[in-house]
Amino acid sequence: MLRKTNSLFDQSLDRSVFVAFFLGAITPLVGFAVVSERLMPNLASRDEQVALASLVVTTGFLSLGAFLALRRIVAKAVLRITDQNARLESLLLVARELADAPHAQAVAESAVAWAARLTDAEATWLLTREAWDKPFSVLATRGDDAEAWLEVGADEWSELVNRDPDAERPIRIEGDGSGAPSVVLVPVGLETDPCALLVVARRGRAFSPDEVDVVATLGAQTGVAYTSADRGDGQRNFFSHVTDLVVAALDTHIQYRSGHASRVAALANRVARAMGVEGEALQDLHFAALLHDVGMLRIPAANQRAPVFFRKHPTVGARMLSRIRVWEGAAPIVAQHHERPDGTGYPDGLVGDDIVLGARILAVCDAWDAMRTEDLHRPPIPVEEALAELHAHVGGQFDGDVVATLEALVREGAI
Repeated sequence: MLRKTNSLFDQSLDRSVFVAFFLGAITPLVGFAVVSERLMPNLASRDEQVALASLVVTTGFLSLGAFLALRRIVAKAVLRITDQNARLESLLLVARELADAPHAQAVAESAVAWAARLTDAEATWLLTREAWDKPFSVLATRGDDAEAWLEVGADEWSELVNRDPDAERPIRIEGDGSGAPSVVLVPVGLETDPCALLVVARRGRAFSPDEVDVVATLGAQTGVAYTSADRGDGQRNFFSHVTDLVVAALDTHIQYRSGHASRVAALANRVARAMGVEGEALQDLHFAALLHDVGMLRIPAANQRAPVFFRKHPTVGARMLSRIRVWEGAAPIVAQHHERPDGTGYPDGLVGDDIVLGARILAVCDAWDAMRTEDLHRPPIPVEEALAELHAHVGGQFDGDVVATLEALVREGAI
């Protein structure tokens, strides 16, 4: 939609047009008027004088009319360019947001939201179906009337798409004035489904060609981003299974602590959530907790309890994880999970907040599980004794906020 200006000359291009018009038309017109005034007394008849004066006035009005018409044309062109630039800027922002979406469903939700925003649509959908003879299902939707309009229009939309299943151009449906909305259907290329559509609808006015182009561009961006995110979801699922296999290998390799990694991960998740950790940071901590002892796989079983070998496992484990993208965020946590706030930890002797929060949480949870689980040489330590042991080392081995959070969860019965 074009935006209105508040002044004849509030656009720099508009002012340039006025200056050029003034120099090219107004100045010669003024000169023509001056010459005519001097010539007028020399004309033989009154009719000739009136004719000359009328010519000057008519030329002036024609020049003014030409200027106003030119100004209107230029203003529309400027506003159209401005509007297109704003849409282009929005589409670049959309591309970044879609690319950064953490999973496929987030891409779908973002796509319908932007479709509504960029076109003033009253309802938007991202639809998909597993086969050409199957009905559409909704991946994401936006708008109060979306459900009702989909129920009425789905069969018609399906028929239009089925007529030319290979078509990549948008399909436009004009509203009939009786309350039926105007609709634009844009094919979206998804690897997982033979037919997916980005659909926008609104009452009252049809979608302009520019708006149709915007929806088409958004549909193309959505297809690429959704496919990429869907692959990422698959990779995350794959690495979850791989993680389980590595954890099983650790349980076999470190025989005296079977199930330790899974218990620490569950405990760290509860403590971290209680401390406000979320999103990617929580995911990194989860993998770090599961794999914090992965470096032990490089240490022969006979040497596992020897300090000279054992103290190497955080560095070895972090190096192993940092080479794999899905685990690289967990690597610093694994590297630092034996650091201590007082600087006496290893491998780097980090102090206080120089140790990442995930590693401080992991250190407490690792120690808690070690105390509360039966070892080869002792039974589990009772809850109160284990809590007292943690408090005895606050500020030295353990972070006080983490210990306090874990204790609160224990008192609540959450642990």
